[in-house]
Amino acid sequence: MRSSEKLSKNELKRLIRVAKGEEKADLVIKSAEVVNVLTEEIYRADIAICGDRIAGVGSYCGISEIDAKGFYAVPGLIDAHTHVEMSLLTLSEFARIVVPRGNTCVVADPHEIANVLGKKGVLYLLEESKHASIRFYCLVPSCVPSSPLETSGGIITAEDVEELLKFDKIIGLAEVMNYPGVLKCDEELTEKICKSELVDGHCPALTGKALNAYVAAGIGSDHESTKLE
Repeated sequence: MRSSEKLSKNELKRLIRVAKGEEKADLVIKSAEVVNVLTEEIYRADIAICGDRIAGVGSYCGISEIDAKGFYAVPGLIDAHTHVEMSLLTLSEFARIVVPRGNTCVVADPHEIANVLGKKGVLYLLEESKHASIRFYCLVPSCVPSSPLETSGGIITAEDVEELLKFDKIIGLAEVMNYPGVLKCDEELTEKICKSELVDGHCPALTGKALNAYVAAGIGSDHESTKLE
């Protein structure tokens, strides 16, 4: 029911009135089979929409109404880690394909486009996201190039990280794949980590005290996990 956009006082008051059933919603999706992913229930209900927000689920009347009897309503799926450019599609075309299949939000690591264009590649994605039909967030690529052994077209410096983190749609530092650099306290990499409150990880097969050190650095996830540890 929440949106990242701030409401004005009048918009908030109207949202409250609609939620209470005192005022008609802009749109009501009627008699849908609502999938509640928290309670693991499915039940028939109306979904009231006010502006760009869901005001309530229950019994509502709307200025416009859609009969959804026989259809299921589920929360939009969030792809919490993806590299959009690896699909070989623009973000707009990517959205055109995945949104009808239930994916309404992506959190991207634009590592590949940054490898080619550096900061300009990240800014390009941010600009295109203004016109794409999907909610888009991304993280600043942490390792461009991936390691000192790699030759890339672009470079993301600690200064670039600091500048990019000022954008609303950039929410943290992307997967720190140079885990040897973390363990060796690499000057540039540790500076990047210190600049972000949210840091994603990538440390295949790291265990024991080395893993402890990686986590102690403030890295909060690892999509390469193979064991409970």
